[in-house]
Amino acid sequence: MIAQPRAVGEAGTISARVPSLVPKEVKVDKPLTFNGDKKKLQNFLFVMKQYVDTVGLGTGPAACRFVVSYLRDDALTWWRSYSQDSLSIFDNVSLDELLTALESHFSDVDREMKLRAKLFNMRQTGSVAAFTTAFQQVQLELGTARVSDDVAMHLYVHALKPMT
Repeated sequence: MIAQPRAVGEAGTISARVPSLVPKEVKVDKPLTFNGDKKKLQNFLFVMKQYVDTVGLGTGPAACRFVVSYLRDDALTWWRSYSQDSLSIFDNVSLDELLTALESHFSDVDREMKLRAKLFNMRQTGSVAAFTTAFQQVQLELGTARVSDDVAMHLYVHALKPMT
């Protein structure tokens, strides 16, 4: 039987079971923790939104408590400062507000610019398959800020090794 996520009580103890929207026979992996690493922020936020939605935690205090329970190291220190060590903050913050605050504090402000520079400076050094995978990965990381298909094709073709 799969244990259902539970909300954390005032003293850090488990206080209530949260009903799941997932059938009992489906196992949903727990998200990874977040320690403040800027490179892992976007995936952490995405996974948390997906998990909270999948297990039916809603967007209120239970969801926020769940997300906070996955913060470690620098991220947990930030949360302690943000919340001023008060558990009553959960009554005044929504999941969207919490995730936005995390993103605001931990996001790399130059991320998009760095990814675009990486894309423009890529060169094939190994196999075409490996280069293609790396090129596509950068495009995916750019998300909605990715370059147009025409520009991407131009960059890709000109980054390939000359044929010998």
